[in-house]
Order: sequence, then structure tokens, then C-alpha cells
Amino acid sequence: MAVHHIINGLSPKLCGAEKIAVKLHSGLLDRGMDSRLVALVGYPAECRFDFETLGLGKSYGLHAFAKVYSYIRHNCSDADIIHAHLFPTMLYVSLATRLQNRKVTVVCTEHSTNNRRRGTLLGKVVDRQVYAGYKKIFCISNGVADALSDWMPGVRDRLAVVENGVELSFDSFVQRGKHRKIIIASVGRLHRIKNYATALKALSLLNDIDYEYRIAGCGPLEKSLKELCRELGLADKVRFTGYVDDVAEFL
Repeated sequence: MAVHHIINGLSPKLCGAEKIAVKLHSGLLDRGMDSRLVALVGYPAECRFDFETLGLGKSYGLHAFAKVYSYIRHNCSDADIIHAHLFPTMLYVSLATRLQNRKVTVVCTEHSTNNRRRGTLLGKVVDRQVYAGYKKIFCISNGVADALSDWMPGVRDRLAVVENGVELSFDSFVQRGKHRKIIIASVGRLHRIKNYATALKALSLLNDIDYEYRIAGCGPLEKSLKELCRELGLADKVRFTGYVDDVAEFL
């Protein structure tokens, strides 16, 4: 039996879903299991971990679906497990396994409470096809599970919550002095779905508290978020650290 983790893409700077897939893969290998990590888009030579790539330049399109279909057809036996992450990979895997009438066990992980499909009629049609092929749908938090079950009530009995946490190990608690400033931290890519703008606007109201807000991550909104900090008068209270590989150390 082999476990095939299939995901949109992998790069040297791992974000949430990508980091989970890599950790699952390496954890299974450490336990002596047969595990394969497959990315539709990726450049293994640039990364410090091993994985396979389907050689695509982008994860959307019929060509991408054909690549996933072919990989499953030639590499997955009925005794295997396929674990899909992120859209559109989750759609491709769901469709491919059903079109091939495969008996392989298919599961996926839902990482987000929202996306552009939710709230639209077309999105409802697409997501019915996405989740139809999965025996189990793992959610990274209760909030993710609640949001998905509200959107797709028919999947509720197939949901399981596996908390997406960070491994932390401390010899002792950190003792803070009475006058030491409060450190607030966020970890995640700088994207609209993370809603950093609302956090910054809320923090701008804390005029009588000495704090520093540290944001670990990179993304397309870095420039606009820094500009928002200046507009809100938070330039000296917010620190953008960029991508952080060791989240536990950052926290």
C-alpha cells in the first residue's frame, strides 16, 4: 500500500497546506511506509525536500487534469490511498478516480473557511463534484468544518477535524516583566483571504497599549499592507518579518 499526496504546487518557501503535505509525507517515510509526494507545479532541484512533479507550468486547465488522470491511472493501485490538497487538485482527483472507477481510498484536506466558489450557484455545482469523490474530508479546524458543512450539508457525515497546529516545545514558560510590551504574532501569506487589513485597523484602536505586531509571511499584499500601516500610524508598531521557515522558533 502506498499513500499519494497530490497538491497544486510546492516551492522552497512552504506555506500552510504545502507544509502540511510535506510533513505528512516525511512522517510516513520515517515510519517505514510507502509515501509519494506529487505536485502539479514544482521545481524539486530548488527545494530541500524530495517530491515528484507533473511538470506543469500552472495548475489550472484540461492539460493539468489530464496529467493527474494519467498519474492516477499508471501509479495508483486499488490498495492505495490518495490524499488531495487544495483546489483545483481536489477536483481533478475526485473526477479522475470516479471516471476510472477506481477502488482506491480517496481523502482530502480542507484548509480554508472560504473561497471564491462559495456563495455562487456555479460554485455550488463545482463543489458538489469536488467533494463527491472523497471518503473522508479532513478539516484543519472546527471553524473550517462548520463553514464547509454550512455550504455543503451533504458532506457533514464525512468530515473529521484534525487540528492544524505548530509543534511547540518549551522547557519553561516565558516570564514577562510588568512593563514589557505585548507581542502579537500572525503567520500566513499576505493575501486578501487572510484579512490582515481588518487586524491592522483593529490594532490601530489600541492607543493605550504598548504592543508590537509581528507578521511572518510574504505575498502579493505586502506593499499595500505596509502602506496601510503608514496611513493608520502603525509603522513603528508593525514588523513584517518575511517568510519564516521555523514557525515554532518565531513564536
